[in-house]
Amino acid sequence: MSSSPQHRNRSSVLEALRQAASTHACHRALLLLLRAVKFLLAAFLLLCLADILLHFGPGTRSGLSLTLLGTLFLLLLTAFLIALCARPAAQAMAGILEKRHRAFGSKLTNLLELHDQATDSRLSPLTRELAQQAVTDATRDLDTAEIRAQARAPFLKREAKRALLVTAFFLLLPLLLGEAGRRQFLRFLHPHGDHPPLSFTWLEISKPNHDGLEVVYGESTRIEVKAKGHLPEELFLRVQPRDGSRRPREIPLSTRGDGLYLAVLEDVQAPLVLTAHTPNERSLSKQRHLAVLLNPRIEDAQVTITPPAYTGLPAREQPFRFTTLQALQGSTLTFAVQSNRPLGTGELTLTTSEGASDSQELKPLPGGKTSTAVATLTVRESGRFHFALRDEEGRPAEDTAHSSLTVSEDLPPSLSFSQPQEDSFVVENHELLIEVAASDDYGLRTLRLLPAVDDQPLAALSEDFSGVGPRREQFRRTIQLNQLGARPGQVITFFAEAIDNCPDPHLTRTEMRRLEVISEEQYQQFLRRQADVAQIAGAYEQLLDQLHSQLREQERLAEKLEKLAQREAQGELSEAEKKEWNQLQEAQEALNEQLRETARGMEEMAGQTPVYDFEENLHQHLREMAQAITQSAAQNDQDNAAARDARDSAQAAREQLARLGQEQQQGEEAIREPLADLAALHELIKDVNEFKALYEEQKTLAEQTARFENQPELSPADRLSLQEMAGRQREVATRLQDLQEKLRRHAGAAEEDFPKASQSARELADAIGHHNLPPLGRESSQSMLSGKGSQSHAQASDLQQKMESLMSSCSQCQGQGQSELDHYLSLSLDSPPGQNFQQMMDSLCFNPGSQGSSGMGQGGSFATGIMPGQQMGLLGGRSLLLGPIGRTLAGQAGTRGNFGQSGQPLARVESNRAESEQEASSRETQTPESQATLQEYENLTEAYFRALTRTPNPTEP
Repeated sequence: MSSSPQHRNRSSVLEALRQAASTHACHRALLLLLRAVKFLLAAFLLLCLADILLHFGPGTRSGLSLTLLGTLFLLLLTAFLIALCARPAAQAMAGILEKRHRAFGSKLTNLLELHDQATDSRLSPLTRELAQQAVTDATRDLDTAEIRAQARAPFLKREAKRALLVTAFFLLLPLLLGEAGRRQFLRFLHPHGDHPPLSFTWLEISKPNHDGLEVVYGESTRIEVKAKGHLPEELFLRVQPRDGSRRPREIPLSTRGDGLYLAVLEDVQAPLVLTAHTPNERSLSKQRHLAVLLNPRIEDAQVTITPPAYTGLPAREQPFRFTTLQALQGSTLTFAVQSNRPLGTGELTLTTSEGASDSQELKPLPGGKTSTAVATLTVRESGRFHFALRDEEGRPAEDTAHSSLTVSEDLPPSLSFSQPQEDSFVVENHELLIEVAASDDYGLRTLRLLPAVDDQPLAALSEDFSGVGPRREQFRRTIQLNQLGARPGQVITFFAEAIDNCPDPHLTRTEMRRLEVISEEQYQQFLRRQADVAQIAGAYEQLLDQLHSQLREQERLAEKLEKLAQREAQGELSEAEKKEWNQLQEAQEALNEQLRETARGMEEMAGQTPVYDFEENLHQHLREMAQAITQSAAQNDQDNAAARDARDSAQAAREQLARLGQEQQQGEEAIREPLADLAALHELIKDVNEFKALYEEQKTLAEQTARFENQPELSPADRLSLQEMAGRQREVATRLQDLQEKLRRHAGAAEEDFPKASQSARELADAIGHHNLPPLGRESSQSMLSGKGSQSHAQASDLQQKMESLMSSCSQCQGQGQSELDHYLSLSLDSPPGQNFQQMMDSLCFNPGSQGSSGMGQGGSFATGIMPGQQMGLLGGRSLLLGPIGRTLAGQAGTRGNFGQSGQPLARVESNRAESEQEASSRETQTPESQATLQEYENLTEAYFRALTRTPNPTEP
């Protein structure tokens, strides 16, 4: 073949046609693909719309997605085949180019025909040459670049733009449609993924709000589902294990009314997949994955504490919170630890304070898989527990549990005397009650009382307890002093011992208690010194007041029975009236029993040793009254038993009322009235005694201030001494002021029966005022406070001399009182004079005026039960009561000592207790001598008593 320029030009044209054919085929394939894009995307959107309506399953969505992918693959294959195999021939390509570009005319077709003729060997050479020349001429006018340019598809750019716009719009749709659009696209892009379909109800599991939340094994968790759009009436939660080992469960959700639905998953033991859905499953939520924490955790613990057998205490089971645990030494502790997982063998270790350790296995309970492990150990020392848990697969617990142990020891018994509470005097022939209060934390084995008389041991009194023994015990023993052989002047000593039931026993011993025995005569002398007639009268008054109250009750019953008798006379009684009659008879029986109790009280009172001689006559009256009351009650019982109707009962009640009224009147005349008169006289006697006591105190003050008489300047010690005396001097002045008022008041009370003694008392009161004794005492006290030594002595001596000038008046008053008392006793009580006046003179129970009540000693103290010079109580004796007589002489009711009630007890001189629940003692529990030591200028009466009982000291000024 020639390589001339004409030949090369012709070849380039043909090559351009071949390239144009290739370009045309490629562009045809590209147009096919570009035009298929919108259809494929439209098909995808149609599938999404169909899925919204029909909710295709994962398989259907997978098939449809594969179909689309297959269609796309076929399109791509078709386009490839078109581009590769569907190239048009040169003649066809020339026709296509001539149609697209009219400037070509038919040149390309003619050129190809001439080229065929020039190469056709069947034609003549000339023809072929001419054709060749024609081809050469034709190619000279053709532009090969234009041929190639016209081969491009004319609508390729437009289709590309359309495809690009459609694709961009398709890609923007998920962004425009939000989560719903993205989820719908993903349903086909990822058919088997967690992409719920669109519906009118939007469901979302809001709690837990993310996947992978760890739940402790065996615990519960709360699930919350939020619904938007159309709120369904019912929702369900599908719960399925992540590994598919079990079938899914459907749990109904409860609604809260605001689009929130709740459910509780209990006992979560495996990782779960959660899905919320409506009953028809048209609406689904995204799945939520729960993880499970498999390490064991202590959920609960119990401890059983079994005390040692000797305590007798039962084993007790209690919750164990891993706080400090207390147990008795030798106790057995059994721990039961409960976990959320099936447990394997763990370990319990007790480390003592000294570093020693004791380890026990925490073994699971028998019977297969169990979440409870048990360990048992006996404790003897305090320490610290360490609990190490492992599950059945060997996983250790998340946290290590610790706890402290405090081991307590068995303490010795506690032992003390309840009675007597302190060392005391005891009256001979008294029935002595000894009471010991013993207690032990776990039980007593033996209690012993070991007495002795004058250090001579007597047989022990003991009580043994079998078994565990009581934890608290009141050991009481009543001892007759005559059985012990104790006589006045001897000392009874005793102490108690207690032994507990511990295997290693503990013993506790009380202190020694001492009781000195005194005679009845000593006691009476002491009581007369500390009491007065008003106090003695209180016990008599109480009995008379009881009888008076019972008389009023008898009167009330008689009136009611009389009314029933009148209604009975008018006709038969109704059932209600018969019931009332029976009730009245029962009330009468109860009243008769009260009367007999009062009679027994009178007999008991009459059997006591008299404090004053005139009480013998009073006791005789009490015996007679007791006998009459007892007989009256017995007679009334007989009459009531024989009563056939209300009239008989009314007659019996009237008769008893008359008998009791007569006894009451006799008691008032024979007992109360004489006691009131004698108490009034006794107040005068005590007032005179008080003046004498004040004189002795003033004399002492004058003697003690004598050393300051000639000292112009006092040392600090002298000033302090003088100031101390000022309080005592003021107390004397105050008592003199009160005494002046008491003398007048008591003289008025005793004037009717003892006019001469009363007149002497008034004269003494007038003399106290005439000589200005109280103002002189206050002036002397002020001088002492100011530290004026000589002036203090002069004033104290002046007051002492003026008081001494009145001592004759005191003697006159006492002499007249004695004669009038003897005369009164012979007339009113038919009693000989005896020693009554001297017995009254013994009383040092002074009334402190505004500071106390009648019959009181200093500060309201009474028969204290303390022997002179001793800090001891007194066991045995009689009760002292302040009744109406004492309150009348006191000048007012309700004064110090709670004397507003009749028969209020002042003291019961038979107990060493300061107060009892039934009778509150208002007496002081110290002797006058000891009180004066503690409070030297509080009570002048005690100062006088001290002056009478002290041993003279020749060195004392």
